[in-house]
Amino acid sequence: MNIDNYKYIDKSINYEIPINDLNNIVQLVSANEQLGYDFNSKQKLFIDNIFYDFSMIFQKNKFYIDSEYDRSIIAKNNKYTIKLFGESREYTLSFENDKKNLKEFILHINPNKSKFGILSEDCGWYINSNGNVSSCKEIQYNDCDFLKEEIKKLRSLKYEKINAAKYIENLDFNISLFKNKTLVGECKNLKDVFDKISGLSES
Repeated sequence: MNIDNYKYIDKSINYEIPINDLNNIVQLVSANEQLGYDFNSKQKLFIDNIFYDFSMIFQKNKFYIDSEYDRSIIAKNNKYTIKLFGESREYTLSFENDKKNLKEFILHINPNKSKFGILSEDCGWYINSNGNVSSCKEIQYNDCDFLKEEIKKLRSLKYEKINAAKYIENLDFNISLFKNKTLVGECKNLKDVFDKISGLSES
């Protein structure tokens, strides 16, 4: 993996990143991105299961799947249309008949360990589409002090994230269920969501 060449913005000066600092930054940013990848993979699997469960639940209840895309699915029978759609960690579950929208709920996907908030912290560096390490920051320096500080920050963030990384393999998620912007339940899976919705209808 290479790094983009950042140079001091002064035509008379041509400072390039020292090789040791370059290697440190590449390794630290790569570790940071790997943690994010592992977390996102777990989250994607959980969301995939939600859509799979949606399809199975309604096919068993004599609905047919009218259309299914990556993050959108519609189940219909001769009376109702049920839709599940969204992106990232927020999804809308709507129930309709021919005349009107009967109900609408928001499903928000959350990791079951609060410490995973650390994974969303921006380290200021990233692997770009060419496979190079780039920075969101404007880099201007005439000695190594700037890079040493950046490496220190990256290393500190990496170690904080490593403490969370060991939990990723067994990480699970839950679903916060909202109606009219009000939290109405915490659910383990889509079946729990429908059980909660049924309970709300009966009360």
